[in-house]
Amino acid sequence: MNKIIIDKNYEGIRLDKVLASLLPDKTRNNILKLIEDEKILLNDKPFKASTKAKENDTITILDV
Repeated sequence: MNKIIIDKNYEGIRLDKVLASLLPDKTRNNILKLIEDEKILLNDKPFKASTKAKENDTITILDV
């Protein structure tokens, strides 16, 4: 399990785009599937890919 804390540079950007930037080894489609399958959580809860990032949000990537 990996955790990422969002800093102010990503605030207001869609989380799927933030994750695509932070996880260059994953395609955006792969990230969308992981979000849909609840393998990536926002503040320990499922979220929609279109959700905007906020400073200090915690992204949890479950072991996949």
